[in-house]
Amino acid sequence: MLIRSLPFLLFALPAYAQSLTIVTDIPPLAAIASAVVGPDVEVRALLPQGGSPHDFAMRPSDARMLHGADVVFWSGEGMSPWMAQALESLDGETIIIEAFETNGWTPLPLRDLEAIGQVENNDEHEHEEDHADDHTHEEDDDHGHDHGDFDPHAWLSPLNAAAWAETLADVLTQNNLAGVEVSANAQTFAMEMGALETALKAEAEKLRGKGYLVSHDSFQYLETALDLPASGAIALSDASASGPAHIAVLKEQVVAQGISCILTDPQSNPDLATLVAEGTDAKIATVNPLGNAELTGAEYYRALLGGILVTLAECTGATN
Repeated sequence: MLIRSLPFLLFALPAYAQSLTIVTDIPPLAAIASAVVGPDVEVRALLPQGGSPHDFAMRPSDARMLHGADVVFWSGEGMSPWMAQALESLDGETIIIEAFETNGWTPLPLRDLEAIGQVENNDEHEHEEDHADDHTHEEDDDHGHDHGDFDPHAWLSPLNAAAWAETLADVLTQNNLAGVEVSANAQTFAMEMGALETALKAEAEKLRGKGYLVSHDSFQYLETALDLPASGAIALSDASASGPAHIAVLKEQVVAQGISCILTDPQSNPDLATLVAEGTDAKIATVNPLGNAELTGAEYYRALLGGILVTLAECTGATN
């Protein structure tokens, strides 16, 4: 667990609600933090609504916000590579919690294109060239998008969100930055996330057997939680592009399997989904896996995860 604590804040601060400031890299962690500390504590996310955490560039106002934080609660370099260097400029008096380095949550491994819906290519040579093309795009990217050994979109698991809430509450309590209510808030949020996952599983039943593709492999945690795997992915990440061989394979798969929906997101290249859907009956629908930054706590998660299911149901015709 990567946590840097405040050595001089070892006494209770009764006015923490008025003075504590928490800054996160992405909106999902801001929503979790807000659930823990309540509405009276300032919680702000650096990433704006609709932005991509991979290629975000900090502005002077973002740097000032970061330097003014008492607690920085961020995902990790695999999701926000720009954040690591920015944190090095802090003076050592800030608590830094890197969610990916904490305990209690369940990471899922990075997948290749074959592991997502078991996409197959009958032309082995073209298949190898297609992957070489993917690797080239990834290596040429400025940040490299090195996600490490696990999929970084871990906030899309309600139980991971619950685990991170409890970790944040523990750290705040240990550093006397909050009262006992944060532990109760975290426990309430954890129960809400458990109930949400149960409700989503029930909603997902109507989607059984409905094939869908994703623009890039960003929904694995939700797919796993709901046992609702995608049929395939156009690309592994929003920074990589697929070669023509893989696009051709997906078009054949859409027709052969009667896939009716391609689920894309604001961070991906929309032209790739259009290429796959062209000449088929598949529809394209867009959801933002980072959710609505204006919402907080359990409301944020209900809107985000429930919204993905609603969109998927409409796109696949499961609501008819």
